[in-house]
Amino acid sequence: MNLWLANFLAYWLQVAVISVAAALAARACRLRSPRAALLSWQALLGLFLLLPVFEPWTAEPGGISAISIAVAAAARVPSARPGHLSLLALVGALLAAGMVARLICLDAHQSVIAPFRVAAGVTLDMYLSSRITAPVTFGLWHPTVLLPVRWLALKPGLQSAIVCHECLHVRRKDWGFHVAEEVIRATLWFHPAVWWLIAEIRLAREQVVDRTVIRLTGTRRPYVEALLAFAGVPSDSVVAAAAFSHRHHLARRISSIFEEVAMKKSRLVLSLASITLCLVAAGALAIRTFPLYAQRPHVYRVSDGVVAPRVLYKVDPKYTQDARAAKIEGTVVLGLEVHPDGKAHNLQIKQGLDPGLDQNALDAVSAWRFQPGTKDGRPVPVKASIEINFRLL
Repeated sequence: MNLWLANFLAYWLQVAVISVAAALAARACRLRSPRAALLSWQALLGLFLLLPVFEPWTAEPGGISAISIAVAAAARVPSARPGHLSLLALVGALLAAGMVARLICLDAHQSVIAPFRVAAGVTLDMYLSSRITAPVTFGLWHPTVLLPVRWLALKPGLQSAIVCHECLHVRRKDWGFHVAEEVIRATLWFHPAVWWLIAEIRLAREQVVDRTVIRLTGTRRPYVEALLAFAGVPSDSVVAAAAFSHRHHLARRISSIFEEVAMKKSRLVLSLASITLCLVAAGALAIRTFPLYAQRPHVYRVSDGVVAPRVLYKVDPKYTQDARAAKIEGTVVLGLEVHPDGKAHNLQIKQGLDPGLDQNALDAVSAWRFQPGTKDGRPVPVKASIEINFRLL
């Protein structure tokens, strides 16, 4: 179980490193296409979810840096004394509590919307309500748009802009993405990078819709006035795609509207390629520096019921020039584990002879191939020792 804590810390650090790299790369490349930014941020969120699935796991802790050694040390946290709650149990309880709290919040806000969903049925999709303060859209198969009563007091141009915006959310099925993002945030609530990334996704989504509204209506100022009309109004639901309530995004959205610059295709491709290369490098560095550790399999010893592995292919080690000049002879004894893949793992020197010859022995045996040892007819990891003799002819 302590290994789980070490992996949790390593995953947290991996996500942090990749997030910082993504933010810096996006800023340096000046990615001005909201659609490209939206797809990029969504891909990055998917990467965070799939990172533990596709990255290679280290068989045992092996520090590369002082930080990775500290992370690996978490796997060796001693168990708590009887009657005391362990650190691992506290961390696990905290994570579970945070996830449950976010899901309860999600369900509570969903229950607020439920009466409107029932009232709307399947034939109507737009309603006025005195119970909300900003436009919201919800529903995937039977979408419904709710408008606050004060929408009636706005100028016709502002009304049209708001309705157009919400209808575009319906056409794009953004509510489904919105709910999925909330579920992901509830699962990874402990990482601030996930909160930041989801905020960037939603900003890019709104910028995409903003540009589409302007293209359809042909006017910028009425639409910006519509945004300002609902500026600072708190969102009524975390599960509704409320577009006019994110005050901290308003300045960036308005700036994007008035400074809209179409990126050339070549510039866009170059920017995306540069960001991708940066993330690949950052991901490789994060995975190498903060690896995830797999539970080591049980390694058997040759005894009753365990058949010893057998060498199928071997490479003879070479004499070093220094050892030959010094006329060094003798035996190097190696300890190793032969795994079901037929390769030697975890080699170590049990009896050395000469540093150069010892290394050559390790290199040679690493290239050997074995028929794995078996127990009850199935391949299993087996401990073994090999003697490498160095003789001058």
